[in-house]
Amino acid sequence: VLQGLDGMPGVPGVLPWTAEVCAVLPCSTGTADCMTYPTKALESGPSVFGTFERLRLRTNMSSDAKLYPVALAWPERLLPRSMLRWDAEAAELAVGSLGTTQLVSLEIYGRRFSRDPKTI
Repeated sequence: VLQGLDGMPGVPGVLPWTAEVCAVLPCSTGTADCMTYPTKALESGPSVFGTFERLRLRTNMSSDAKLYPVALAWPERLLPRSMLRWDAEAAELAVGSLGTTQLVSLEIYGRRFSRDPKTI
C-alpha cells in the first residue's frame, strides 16, 4: 500500500511531532492502520504481506523538511545504508536486487522540526 502523511501522527503515549511521510508499506488495506507498523505480524516473516524485489520511491516534500530514508527488510529489519541508493536533492530512494534479503517497506520521512508543538 502506498501511504502518505502530512501532519502529526496521533500515536497514544507519544509526544506529537510534525512529519511528512511517503511510504510503501506491508498492509492489506489502505487505511490509517497501515501507518502503524505491523511488527507482530512480521515476526515469522513478511510472506503474509508480500515483498518487493526492487523498488524506487520519489516524493515532493516541504522545503524545510529534513529527509530521512528508511528501508526495512527481512530478516535484517533495517536495511544498511550501503544497500540504498539515496538522492537527497531529488528526494528519491531506491533499492535494487537484494539477493536472499526480502524488501518489506520503503519510506522517506520528512521531519519539520520547526513546526513541532512546544513542550513544557
